[in-house]
Amino acid sequence: MKKTRILTMLLLLTFIFSIIPVSAKDFEVTDIKELRIALKTYYYNKEKITAYNSDMLIGYENESDYDMEMWFSGYDHYSFEALNGYFLTSSTYYSSYDDAKTVSDNLQALGYPAFPGVKGPAEWYIYMGRYESVDNAQVALNDINSSMKNMDFAIIEDLGQLYKMSADGNVLVIVDCEFNKPQFMAVDNNGITNLGDRQYRGRVEYGIYGNDSISAINIIGLEEYLYGVLPSEVYYKWEMEALKAQAVAARTYAVYTAFVAPKYASEPYDLDDTVYCQVYKGYGIEEERTNQAVTQTLGQFILHDNEPIAAFFFSTSGGHTESSENVWVGQFDYLKAVSDIEETEPEKDPWIKIMTAEEVESVLVEKGEDIGEVLTMEVLSYAESGRAMELLIVGTEGSVELTKGQIRWLGLYSTKFTLITDSQYVPSSSVLGQNGTEQQNLINNNLQVITSDGQTSSLAFTEGQVIVSSAGNLQNYTNVQPSNGTYIFAGMGYGHGVGMSQAGAQSMALTGSNYIEILTHYFMDVTIEPLY
Repeated sequence: MKKTRILTMLLLLTFIFSIIPVSAKDFEVTDIKELRIALKTYYYNKEKITAYNSDMLIGYENESDYDMEMWFSGYDHYSFEALNGYFLTSSTYYSSYDDAKTVSDNLQALGYPAFPGVKGPAEWYIYMGRYESVDNAQVALNDINSSMKNMDFAIIEDLGQLYKMSADGNVLVIVDCEFNKPQFMAVDNNGITNLGDRQYRGRVEYGIYGNDSISAINIIGLEEYLYGVLPSEVYYKWEMEALKAQAVAARTYAVYTAFVAPKYASEPYDLDDTVYCQVYKGYGIEEERTNQAVTQTLGQFILHDNEPIAAFFFSTSGGHTESSENVWVGQFDYLKAVSDIEETEPEKDPWIKIMTAEEVESVLVEKGEDIGEVLTMEVLSYAESGRAMELLIVGTEGSVELTKGQIRWLGLYSTKFTLITDSQYVPSSSVLGQNGTEQQNLINNNLQVITSDGQTSSLAFTEGQVIVSSAGNLQNYTNVQPSNGTYIFAGMGYGHGVGMSQAGAQSMALTGSNYIEILTHYFMDVTIEPLY
């Protein structure tokens, strides 16, 4: 497969998702045939990866199809391990595995450690080894060349291109993936590759990518990929309209990140399976309802100026989403802050994090900012949404100003928080009685507030906080008092806060909004349209 990569300027990455606009006017979604997903959670840079299938195809991808080279059958599982050292390889190549296997079997009968190996389509060789040193390989080369006059071998040093496929303790094939990387497809188990912890549709490419370990990349169609994304990102029993909103957002995000503004342009994959893209757990987590949400929105994308957008989403806003420029460096007209005060089934309720000065120091040192012993901490500015924009930390050896997403270096669930220090503490979670002197603590009393329309409502209490809704946002107050030398972050929300709140989408669906209304609430000046 030739990957389409249309890019007029490189991405500027200053934090996890820092991005700048790029042009994609020549990009066609219909050009996408498959995605390459790096399986980084469990199957990347490993000593060994095992596929628990009985029947396995090995083949190569061409521009429009997958060509089989060999069908392995009759084993319980197959293992893939990187090789390092010196080997001998034949100068003669064979057009099939069977031909190479016949020659290697004859050599094995004579006591040589010979195996069939593949370099590309219909390019099978004989490999011998492994040898610890070039001197050992030279001894073996002299022996084989003097004994087998009709064959020529040469020494090669494995510089990170060889791995072996084994079964029942026997090497089945040595793969030389320096120029061509074969892909493996399960024949049993309805075509699902079983890697143990997770299972995958499509094909799996094993390779050695810049190191001496084995890694796996899942090659899969876009819609099938989404089957494994949705239940990884949201609860499958949520309202169907919320699931459909997630499906369209995830589809759009995948295409934008893989092809419109390639996040991994210099890597052998388009996306990975972690939170740094969107979580993908493969076939084993699929659910009928989330698959339906994908199918019912087949080919639909969120478009701005007729192009797929950076459709970011996150767990919980805490009352208000954030504009992209207040979190990263990229400013997008369609990623603007919106009110989001009703969130249903949030992944994270309002939270409190307490840190000592020593813990703050440790985080800063790890990030290369050694300012000595932390003396003070202060939020210098907030965005309109209530998220901290600048956090000044002063130490005995200097100071550092964390901005935007850098503030989450401190391990915070979000940047929507109130900072409370010992010197700044005021027991604000209380009200005065009619005579102006009597105080009632909001945290410990079942009080109600009167809204502008004369209705009364109970205050929300959680983890030492009271949550007040006003002016299209949520504000939290706490009576938790910091001890000397500690810092309290009383916060709301979970995630970066840009784009669609997943908990907010569920809330909107529960109150009758459809998926298009949900998406156009969180993304400005967009249309939802099918592109295939």
